[in-house]
Amino acid sequence: MEDEMKSMKANKVWDLEIVPKGAKPVGCKWVYKTKRDSKGKIERYKARLVAKGFTQREGIDDILQASSDMALLLETKKFLFSNFDMKDMGEASYILGIEIQRDRSKGILGLSQKTYIENVLKRYGMHRSESKPVPIRQGEKFESFQCPKNDYELKQMKSVPYASALGSIMYAQGTKGLKLTYRKTDALEIVGYSDADRAGCKDTLKSTSGYVFLLAGGAISWKSAKQSVVTSSTMYAEFIACFEATKQAMWLKKFVPGLRVIESIERPLKIYYDNEPAVFYSYNNKSSAVAKHIELKYYVVKEKV
Repeated sequence: MEDEMKSMKANKVWDLEIVPKGAKPVGCKWVYKTKRDSKGKIERYKARLVAKGFTQREGIDDILQASSDMALLLETKKFLFSNFDMKDMGEASYILGIEIQRDRSKGILGLSQKTYIENVLKRYGMHRSESKPVPIRQGEKFESFQCPKNDYELKQMKSVPYASALGSIMYAQGTKGLKLTYRKTDALEIVGYSDADRAGCKDTLKSTSGYVFLLAGGAISWKSAKQSVVTSSTMYAEFIACFEATKQAMWLKKFVPGLRVIESIERPLKIYYDNEPAVFYSYNNKSSAVAKHIELKYYVVKEKV
């Protein structure tokens, strides 16, 4: 708390003023946080003095710097130190629940959430549960008949922290050792993969689109979501999935060069998908009975190929 007060005074966060007549000052309170390392051990205790009020939003006061230009990184750090009361915590190893692992001899960078997953499992009493590779059995489908049907079942469901449990079940006991891995390479290239199921939702008969983009051997962008329309064929479902992937590829072409990881992306990004009719239709201007029901907005795929 003393460090926080010294920091606020040094950075001139506030000025002492006389409260105007009739005005009601905004209150403040202390917020305490325990900062842990990659093993979950307590690293230090932090205290922040924040203003009360519904417009106040929680912030993150740690800064992570990353750059391939060491001179620029040092210059930025010097500027921050000259304007703010800061501490250099050295090379980052753990931030926002993610452990950063490095093997410079092999040119490998890994991002792991093992500690976070273990904490989630302990929170729900599942840390000693049987290890499984996926949260549900292969091929199992969720349908509306599984929803509560009466007041008694609804009351039972209220006692289950459904939103929290649903988000946490993604991190299964059997996969906590997996991580995103990136490898040093002289040929940086973004590659995408797109796929779709066919009428996977039993209630609406809508399909699910999915894509993932890789850079340096690791995933940098991914998404899986139910499609907004019912498709009349597998090709139509795959074509919509490719449309979603194409939109993301167009955004990545603009966004990634700004990070200065890749100077520019001149060549078209490669997107792979495993449906030959959809690939064929993307490359030619011929119409067909199968494609006549495809909405116009999805034709951006043909324009970008």
